[in-house]
Amino acid sequence: METALALAGVGGVAYWASRKRRRGDDVDDASLAASKRVVARLLCDGHGIADVEACTAKLAALIAGGAGKLTVVADFDRTLTTADSASAHGVLAKALPDAFQKTEKELFAHYYPIEKDLDMPLEKKIPLMTEWYGKNHAAMAKYELTRAKMADAVLEAAGHDFELREGAIAALDLLETAGVKLQVFSAGVGDVIDVALEEMYGTLAETTTVVSNRMIWKDGVHAGFTEPLIHMYNKSQKSVGAALENAVLVGDSLGDSTMADGAPAGPAVALKIGYLNAPSPSADARAKYARAFDVVVRNDDDATMGALRAVCGAIVAPAASSQKRAK
Repeated sequence: METALALAGVGGVAYWASRKRRRGDDVDDASLAASKRVVARLLCDGHGIADVEACTAKLAALIAGGAGKLTVVADFDRTLTTADSASAHGVLAKALPDAFQKTEKELFAHYYPIEKDLDMPLEKKIPLMTEWYGKNHAAMAKYELTRAKMADAVLEAAGHDFELREGAIAALDLLETAGVKLQVFSAGVGDVIDVALEEMYGTLAETTTVVSNRMIWKDGVHAGFTEPLIHMYNKSQKSVGAALENAVLVGDSLGDSTMADGAPAGPAVALKIGYLNAPSPSADARAKYARAFDVVVRNDDDATMGALRAVCGAIVAPAASSQKRAK
């Protein structure tokens, strides 16, 4: 089998990728050609692709499948939002007294480095993440937070403490217009995300689902959280319970790379885009992201949603053209 070598950059580091012919029999020439154009564009934009041929084959299969078979699975915190945005939990903390904010910051200072430790085994890390969320939620339950106060805190933070990445609104518009199903995953708080997206984007399409921890309200007062807990290492299709046909996944942590796993059936094809948000990622971090994601977006502070738009734009192109003709 003929093999060529392709050079792709991830955060300034070069990766050699073995390129082998992996085209499926059900992928037509037009889909393959469109895929090659998008992959070439992603490389020109400086995104890292460790295995160019595998990425091209996946995208070609997604294009051949079209918008009707596609689900986009996207993380919220620091994926749809910018790398320096506050988390949903962080925004929620601002609706609570100073005593809680102090506790929240202390918990963050202790557990966040553990979350980001790429060398710690998951079997050791997951119980600590569950412990972190449990302590945070228990501390929050001591205060009678109202739904109105929560919403006010989110509205005040939107566009300041956290904001959507450049190109996110255009990407969401593209998916809505083509009728593509969108799952917004978060280990944060779904109630916060609902208000945030409504404020920063607008009314969500019926094809959009927010999969996250939910606050329990009794007479408008916070009374706990839904179970089971969703944390950064168990975000998966088990929380959705529906089959996936094809998927484009986008996230910023290694835990996000499995968000399309666990469905009762599928996905047949899943192309994964990862944001490496670390300011100065180590060679080990770059290598791990290159293995976990098909496309790695470099760690610029102003990284946009351009990669997602390019990939999804190619997949939904026939559907978008039909929509325009119908109008």
